[in-house]
Amino acid sequence: MSATFTQLLNASNDAKYLNRLNKQDFWELLFPDSEEYYVDNKWELWQEGKMEFLWSCSVDKVKILAQYIDDCKGN
Repeated sequence: MSATFTQLLNASNDAKYLNRLNKQDFWELLFPDSEEYYVDNKWELWQEGKMEFLWSCSVDKVKILAQYIDDCKGN
């Protein structure tokens, strides 16, 4: 197996932890100081597709989500 395959498989498995986030947790984790209307738009994008949401994120948000996954995994 190639390194790319292994990385993609690991990323896919790790991304499953993101399904644990409900809207309130999502809001508190990523947008704690934001207004509801703003979070509603982000939540809608999140629900439409995690990859599309990740592609729209700044690096700091990706770091937060990576830390969330690590916390879920107990790392």
